[in-house]
Amino acid sequence: EHLQTQDWLQLGIAAAKTAGVIFGLFIAARILVTALHYLSERQQGAQNLAGHRNRYNDLLGRLRVALGCTIFFGALLLLGQLLGLSDRALHIVWIPAVISVAFYVARFAAGTAHLAIDVLFDLSDSLSRVESPLRYLGRLVHLSKVTKRTADYFIYVGIATWAVDTIKPDTWASPAGRL
Repeated sequence: EHLQTQDWLQLGIAAAKTAGVIFGLFIAARILVTALHYLSERQQGAQNLAGHRNRYNDLLGRLRVALGCTIFFGALLLLGQLLGLSDRALHIVWIPAVISVAFYVARFAAGTAHLAIDVLFDLSDSLSRVESPLRYLGRLVHLSKVTKRTADYFIYVGIATWAVDTIKPDTWASPAGRL
């Protein structure tokens, strides 16, 4: 059968919506790349991070991946809504989106916590001369690994609880795991 004018119009609208989402995705990606490049340039002048440049750049890469994953799945879900996919189909895309974003955000957050702990303990010599409670930090350098593992625990359990609660709300773990 021949396509009606209304069918062509609906196809054109769907194509325009798709093109709009792709254009928005391109703009968001360019903003992300520009912001990360700016952060990388600013880090070059930071004296406190001089010994941690490789880890800082690795963290920027993890942030890029986490934000890229968020933008990709957000655009995919928005496109699905604009094209009128069923709630069931959107939920099928929603589950891997939440899991993927949670995974990459958790990796970035744990890496950030490790870098912050290392920088703080590296500054312990400078802080020992300042009259504040942080001057005692130099005596606790041997606890840096335990501190990192504790931060990992809180980050990973918190994000995993959020992901499970987002996918399937009001489960037994919802009130128990909120941090």
